[in-house]
Amino acid sequence: QVCISFAKILLHVTRPRVALLGNLPGTTFYRNIEQYPAAAMIPGAVIVRVDSSIYFSISNYIKGRYININESHSAIHVMF
Repeated sequence: QVCISFAKILLHVTRPRVALLGNLPGTTFYRNIEQYPAAAMIPGAVIVRVDSSIYFSISNYIKGRYININESHSAIHVMF
């Protein structure tokens, strides 16, 4: 039980959640597009939120996510 809990914590720390953000119409708020279907992405740009502190040990993971997001959305700008 303890080993499973430790593994889950380690996985969460080394693989933080990454959310794509979109603008809620009529507001200045940006929210996760998976949780808020009304949120619209900005044409030519992708706004990304990393739900964790960014530090050296996860930098390769974040870099990989950046490359995947940039390729899949063919955006001009990807903003973290």
